[in-house]
This record gives sequence, structure tokens and C-alpha cells, in this order.
Amino acid sequence: MSFHQYDGPAGEFAQNHGFSQAVVLPASAKIVITAGQAGCDLKTGKVVTTSAEAQISAAFDCVEAALKKAGVEKGLLGVHKFLTFMLDTDLEPVMMKIWRERCPGHRPTWTCVGSSKLCFPEMIVEIQAEATLFQVRRGGMYELPSPQEAATLGAPRYATGAGRLLILSDVGTDGTASATNPSSPADVVEQVDRITVPSALDEIRARFGSLGEGDSPRRIEVSPGGFGDISKETSILVDFVAQDFSLGAISDYQVTFNDNYTTVARLLANEFGRGFQTDVYHYRDAPFFKRAHGGIPRSMGLSELAVLDLYGSFTLPSPEVADSFIAAFFDRVHATLPILDRSAFLKGYSAAPKPSNVSLLLLHSVLLSGSTTFEHPNLKLPHGEVSWRLYGRAKALVENRFEQDRLVLVQSHLLFSTFVSDSCDDTLQNMWLCLGTAVRIAQGLGMHRALGKANASEPMRRQWKRIWWSLFVHDTLCSFEWGRPRAINLADCDVEYLTEADFQPEYPGSLPSAEHTRFFLELVNLCLIISSWLDLLRPCRYRDHQGGGRGNNLDRNSRALALLTELQQWHKGIPTTLQPPRSSAGGGGGGGGALGTGFTLWTATLHITYQAALLRFCTLLPEGTDTMFRAAADISHVCEDLDRQDLLGSLWNFGIHEFDLAMVLHARQANSSDPATSRTGVRNLQRGLPWARKLGSRSSVAQQAQMFYEDLVKKMNKRSRTGRRPASATATTTIRHDDGVDGSDHGQRPSMPTPTGRTAVAAASELGEPFEDATVQSLAGSNGAHTDWAPEMYFTDPLFQAQMMAHDDNAGWGWDMYYDQAQFQHQQQFR
Repeated sequence: MSFHQYDGPAGEFAQNHGFSQAVVLPASAKIVITAGQAGCDLKTGKVVTTSAEAQISAAFDCVEAALKKAGVEKGLLGVHKFLTFMLDTDLEPVMMKIWRERCPGHRPTWTCVGSSKLCFPEMIVEIQAEATLFQVRRGGMYELPSPQEAATLGAPRYATGAGRLLILSDVGTDGTASATNPSSPADVVEQVDRITVPSALDEIRARFGSLGEGDSPRRIEVSPGGFGDISKETSILVDFVAQDFSLGAISDYQVTFNDNYTTVARLLANEFGRGFQTDVYHYRDAPFFKRAHGGIPRSMGLSELAVLDLYGSFTLPSPEVADSFIAAFFDRVHATLPILDRSAFLKGYSAAPKPSNVSLLLLHSVLLSGSTTFEHPNLKLPHGEVSWRLYGRAKALVENRFEQDRLVLVQSHLLFSTFVSDSCDDTLQNMWLCLGTAVRIAQGLGMHRALGKANASEPMRRQWKRIWWSLFVHDTLCSFEWGRPRAINLADCDVEYLTEADFQPEYPGSLPSAEHTRFFLELVNLCLIISSWLDLLRPCRYRDHQGGGRGNNLDRNSRALALLTELQQWHKGIPTTLQPPRSSAGGGGGGGGALGTGFTLWTATLHITYQAALLRFCTLLPEGTDTMFRAAADISHVCEDLDRQDLLGSLWNFGIHEFDLAMVLHARQANSSDPATSRTGVRNLQRGLPWARKLGSRSSVAQQAQMFYEDLVKKMNKRSRTGRRPASATATTTIRHDDGVDGSDHGQRPSMPTPTGRTAVAAASELGEPFEDATVQSLAGSNGAHTDWAPEMYFTDPLFQAQMMAHDDNAGWGWDMYYDQAQFQHQQQFR
């Protein structure tokens, strides 16, 4: 089917209202006509009288039930014509609102007739529908419609020439698909396992065309016009001829312009960046094009625009929803990603009724990022599904090369990383890949080099620096959390460090947030220390020294101690406004009191990141267990305080992984042979379970952690009831914590012994119960079932896993069963 509107205001009204002016049906389709349907309750058969909205919705339910009974599997999405009778035509807008919420993006033809009387006195509406029933054949090869029929079907042509498409749908016992010829050319249906192409397209359009109930989507009209394909027609690719950093910044060494302009400017030295026109800045992303509306859209054909329209790329949420997501981004995300000038973006967004002064891709990306930290109360869809639909709209623009401004592409991939961050195992979309793409595009722009004397405005220079150091921060922390190699090597970079002046807004009169500015500057300093620590873990470090062996380990330990000292000095030196709140009760180490309450989102983010760094730094040290337990308890305390303030859902994705790291350490405490230490660990685990549940609504990492630790606590409680506990170790390490946060109701942590390394293993083995081996054997038991709990599970922290196992001399633990189950549930909920 294909639906049509005529040009002009009336056509636009129909499009926005939810119906079409004309429809073309395929010749091979059968027509299903329903009787007039009253708004009856399908269970009782009585007319619904609670409200007009309820009766209209019930009438649609009856129409859909009748259609499905007649074989129209798509239900209301298969309708091409409605005829409605209403006692009060003033209720027509209510009916259309209900329709748009139920079937967003589907616009059948519609006739509404006012009536003085209907069949039953309770009735206020009666709806008749006509729908299309496609003939269905299972398996085989089907003849594609002619070009004219394909146009009426509204489906893309999948083959040309002979016009035949091979559909493999019937799977034999050997697992291979079979194909047969059609019995009749009239069987013009493309089907895979009873899903027709038109219905699949309708499903895509319905899913991405709206954010569900509570959203009134706005459509953006996009013309096929735009710039040419810059990468193929008028591109200027810059190759760096001299990479010797001693020669200075970009403008001070030679570059060569390749492609179509080789005859115009073969070689430029100090004049690079000054350009051929005084009013055009020659950046490296399509430098001879003036940007329009904040981007460089590519001229696209109607078929390309149709694909983007199918995925809702030309659709924006209702103003109240969009405004709230943008506000959430600048309130809860922008401080960690200061890649946009807030005043400039908001001015462009608010300049007109339609936000046409902002790049469409960038706008979708900001909406996506904001949606990850804010659940709009009017939207009924699950939080993750809302973000997934926004991601689909933005990703379609990238995959179809709609936006050609490379700076916008860098920004958008950075914003994507705030959503696709659950795992690094997905080969198409995850934080590591998004950040890697952003870094490579930025390096292609030359963003890793100082601009020097290049013809660049001051706002542009400030923005480039903020973007580059944002890339560095997120690339470093991604490696820190997932153990993947970094995309940025600072040895390749000569960009100056950020200062407060780099956060100056573009427009005079606008004031930057002092807290956000100081937060990000300190975050960069922290990541510089973390980056140096990550350098210690590189496998090539053994190649850089002569001799190898024990000397290298001693050198690494020495460097780790130096970095630990540097980390602690950094923490002492951060501004007072970013220091964690302290409680008046108890005296803390270093002169500070116990951790208090009232963390802001940014002090919490900085403190959690610091504690995670402190914890991991200590894994390289032989006697760091008490510091690691203390850091884990501090992370849990901060999460508890954020939850109390209803800010836990705004914690950035790195914070979710750092919370999971704290739970791992609580599990180690729970496995202690000392009863008091073990009780503290179990108590800390129990405290963290509600936070894992809340974070699980937006992160499968938190969801899988919740599943594992719930099972772990149950097993620990069962072991406690049966009296089964490892024996106390003969040699212990004293743990002292002075911040009063141990998961108990007491202020001060008591000094408590806990076994470490081989000592604990040997002590437990003396009583015939190997400290770790018992669990290893239970995991390898019948059918691989988990018959005991496993405290050393570092699935979400592979970098940390190897270090911790080396520190404790423990075997690794696999929790694929938990991970797979969590991933399946997460996908079922959000896909």
C-alpha cells in the first residue's frame, strides 16, 4: 500500500493529524471489511461508558479483534480506510490522538460523519474499517511485483532484471534452508517466516516514528537538496608530511592537499589554514563549504530520504519531551562532555519554531544522551526503549551519510558512547567502538595537533580543545573499566592543556558554570594520572628494559607507589567545592572526618572515580587489601547518598561499572574467614542490591550484577545458617577504616583481621575446606551448575580481573550463565 497527501496546508494538516488523502492498493491484495464496531468491552460485551476516551479506545480494540479474526495479522496497522460515526464531532481530535498513540506513523484514509443517533443509547462512536490481506505462501521463491506494483506496495525493490527474489524460509532437519518455485505468479508476497515485507516496514515505521504513548511527534520536512558528496566530489584530504613535533604546530610544518585541489594548492607551509577566501575558515572537514544550519547535509535522492524517514530520522519528540531531554543533557551530562557551547546550541535550538539552526544529527544525539539520565513522566515506554528509539533515529543519519561535517560526527559519536556502553562485546555498537570512531575522525581533522597560527576563530579553538580532552578522558576511562587498548597516545599529541578560559561561552553575557568547569579540569588531571598507571600494564613494558625478570617488577611496583602518592596528592589538592562532604562524627585519616551526606552529582562522580582508581592502583601493591576494601565502602556510601537524593539514575556509565567493582570487593569481604569481616561484606552486598536494581533499568551490567549478587547473598546466608565457614587464618592483615562507612549501623569501622593470598588458602585447607578450590570444583560439577558462590567474578572488569587474581593467587571465575541470562532479559525488555 502507498498513502498520499496533496500539497498545501490541507495535506500538511492531514499528515500531522494522522490520516491520508488517498491510498493505492496492490492488485494482489484481498480486502477485509469490518462491520461497524461499537466501543464494547471484549470480555463483557457491554458498551464502555466510563469516559469518551475509554469508549473510543475500546472501539479500536473491537476493530482490531475483528481484523485479526479475519486473518489480518497486522491488525490496525493493516487498515487502509476508516469510516467513523460520532454523536459529537468535537470528540474527533480525541479519537485522532488515541489513534496516533496506538499506531504512530500509520495514516489510512479517513471519513468522519456526525450522527444524531447510533444503535445503542450508550454509544458515542461507531467505527468501520477496511484492511488489506496479503496472500501468504510459506517458503519458496516469489515473483517480485512490477516497478509500478512495487511503488504501490510502498516496499523497496530487492532485485532487478528478471524481477525474482529468492526467499529462504523453510529450514529442513539438516539446518539448511530450502527454496521452491511459486505455484502461481499471483503469489506476490515477500515473506520470511510469515512476516511480510510491508508489515515489517510498518513495524519499523511504527517503532521509530514515535516514543509511544505520551509523545506527540513532530515531523521535519527535509528537501532532497544539500551539498554534494564531499568525500567523493570536492574533498580535500590532508596528509601530514612532517610529524616532527619539534617543528611546532599545524601552521608551522608542511602539509599537502590531495584530491581535486592538487592543481590549486599543491604544497602549503606556513600559509596552511589561511585559505583562499577571507570569510571562510578552512578547517579540515570540507573547508571550502560554508556550513548551513550547523552542519553539511549531503544531497540525497528520494529513496535515501525514504529510508531515513522510515527510521524516524526526520521526526522529533513533542516539544515538552525534547526540551526536557535537552535540559537533562546540559544539567547531567554536559559537565562530563563539554563538547558543545551551551549558549550557542540553545540559541540555535530556540531561534525558530523548528530547530533548523542546529545540525539534525547533533540534535538527535543530544536528545539521546539526555534521555539516558532522565525518565520523562509522560512517556509510558520503558526508559531503555525510549533511548533505543532515539539512537535508531540518529544512527540512521550516520549510516546513510546524511551529515558530512566531521566535527559534528566527532561530537555525535561521543554522545553515542553515553548510550551504547553496556558491553564491549557487541561488534557493531559499544562505547569502545564509538569512542574509537570519534578519535579517528578527530585525528583526521588534526584535532590532536595545536592549531598554532591557523586561521581559526577563538570560539573554534576553545571548542576543539574541549572536544580533544573530552575524547582523552572518555578513552582513558573506557580502557580503565574494560581493559581495552586506548585509541589516544599522548605522545602523538601537542594540544595545550585546558584552562578556565577555554570554557568561556561563545556569546557575550553568557556565564559558564564554575562548578562544571572546575569539575572537568580536575577530571582531566585525574585521567592523566590514570593514563600513566595504564602505561604500567602495557605488555611491551618488558621490551623497554634490558634484563627483564624481577627488576622490571620492582620498577613497576616503585612506579605504582609513586602514582599512588600522586593520586592521593591530587585528591588533597582539589578545590573545596569538589571535596566530598564530611561528617562531624569520627576522625578520618589525613585529618578528614568520616564521609558525610549531600554529595552533588559532580562531587560524587569525581569521588567515585578517585576511589575506583585508588582501588585499582592498590592491586599492583602487595599490601593494599585494606585500602581496597575502604575504597569499595566509600563508593557504596556515595551511591547510597545519591539514591537518597534521587540522583542515582543520573550517574554516568563509568560510575555504574565502578559501583560493580565495589560490589566485587564486598564479595571478597564476605568470603573472609573472620566472622565479623564476612558479616560486613554480606551486609554491604545486601545494601547494594536495591541500587543495582535501579541501575539495571538502564544498564545490563547492573542487571547482571544484581542477578549474580542476589544469588551470592542467598548462598552466603544459607552457608551461615548451616554453620559452614572457612577457618580463621593464622596470619592476618589489620584493616582500619576511619570514615565510618562499612555497611553497618555504627559510625566507626572496627579493626578486623582478614586472610590474604596463599595464607588464606593454606589456613582453610587445614580444616579440609580449600578456600577457593572448593568453589572451582563446584563450578565444574554436574552440568556446570553453580553449587557454591564465587567471590572473584570480574566479568565486567577484565583489566582488574587479571591483576586481582595475580594479587590473590586465585583462579578465575566464569559467570557466562549469569551474563547470558541478563543480556537476554535486557534485550527482551528494550528491543
